[in-house]
Amino acid sequence: MPTSKAVPDRSPASDHSVILTFANRLTISVAVSWVDFDGHEVFYRQLAPGESYQQQTFTGHVWVVRTENGTERERFAAPATDSEVSIH
Repeated sequence: MPTSKAVPDRSPASDHSVILTFANRLTISVAVSWVDFDGHEVFYRQLAPGESYQQQTFTGHVWVVRTENGTERERFAAPATDSEVSIH
């Protein structure tokens, strides 16, 4: 799901709600965070290996997935439709 387009450094205002399904396909836990309107990461959920969950968000909102040691694994802006984020 992540795209090659440049990802903004903060979430923009948006009123179009979408659902993201985060699916951890790794053998380690990851942390899912939203990047707020000021560019700060806000922790939302820890995902164990194989775990998934659904998150309501808005088109264009920026999300970051980090490994247990803090390494950024994914960074993307939410698309205009409900989507799965498969973390590899």
